[in-house]
Amino acid sequence: MRTTHLEEKRAALIDRREKLIARFDKAARGRKSLVRLFTEIHKTNDFLESLDKIAAEAAEAKSGPRRYAVSSLFLHESFKKLAADQNEQFFSLLST
Repeated sequence: MRTTHLEEKRAALIDRREKLIARFDKAARGRKSLVRLFTEIHKTNDFLESLDKIAAEAAEAKSGPRRYAVSSLFLHESFKKLAADQNEQFFSLLST
């Protein structure tokens, strides 16, 4: 099974968070300072939340219709070639 970069980073961050929580628990039982560990756990949770948002946006972008950029010069030239035959006259709905 092939894992994506986001999944690998998510797994690494979850592992890091679990280690930080274990250290937090140990420090709390020893009545040591918890501020730095709490800050690190909070940052890790923020990173995980960001990865989830990135994954959701990427999935949303993949599911939408494909869009292509076409220059107006290309459209103009294509219209001239298509409308060159007098028996087959096309008109543009976009032009004024």
